Amino acid sequence: MNWGTQTNYQAVKAAVYSGAGYDRIFETVLADVRPLIARHGVPETEREDVLQEICIAVLQNLASFVVNSETLSPSQRNSWLRTLAERRINDFWRSYYREEKTLPDNGADAKTAQRRKISLSALDGEDGEERDIPQEQRELLLLEEEDLPHLFAVLEALLSVNTAPDKMLAFLFNKIILADYAGIIKNKTAYIAEQLHGKRLGVIYAAARVELERTLDTALPDRIFTTLRARLAEEKDGIVYENRLFDMTPRAITDSSNWIKGRFKELINNDRKAYFY
Repeated sequence: MNWGTQTNYQAVKAAVYSGAGYDRIFETVLADVRPLIARHGVPETEREDVLQEICIAVLQNLASFVVNSETLSPSQRNSWLRTLAERRINDFWRSYYREEKTLPDNGADAKTAQRRKISLSALDGEDGEERDIPQEQRELLLLEEEDLPHLFAVLEALLSVNTAPDKMLAFLFNKIILADYAGIIKNKTAYIAEQLHGKRLGVIYAAARVELERTLDTALPDRIFTTLRARLAEEKDGIVYENRLFDMTPRAITDSSNWIKGRFKELINNDRKAYFY
């Protein structure tokens, strides 16, 4: 990314103070952000709209960027743009799923797409009613009452469990997002393996974040996902995790989910004061 360079920072600073030179600034934004939008799996037909929203957000926040970024390193300035862009990308996915669209499926048949649509819409309960957090999720997340700071702290601990990102994403669908689906899906882990198979982990992450917020009925702060996002940016066998394709079997999903659940409970039990206050 070139956004964080000292040359670009000086250009942004000059534009903010003079009111001119914005064309060059947004050329840099476009060059840096287009690949990011693609990596997050935004459908090609939607990318220009998302890009426009990012540019608007950049324009609205340029003055504060200039004031707060003079002593920052290039990587820190790049992080500012990346975080702002990813927030707008997450906004897109929230809107995308509220309209009950399906993930880009590279040729998935109509039956598979319809099953995905049914499973996502069912999260809202019957007849569009709002639903409480189901008992299985409540027990896993140690919820005794509606306490958002506690929920956020526990989720952050859960997502910090040291495991591969594909295993954590499968866990989120298996134990939280689709935990209440025993009467809807006959074989849940097989269903998850089928629905996620062949999709990029970056796309699955975007979907999981949207579905977590729908399931828990609250917006989740970015810090909860810091560890998972960092792991998605790591490489394995020369391929960044977010670009790897999901290929876990139902058995692997079951085994890894049980391991993560056990490890998470160990973390909580070893430091209960950090999560109960």
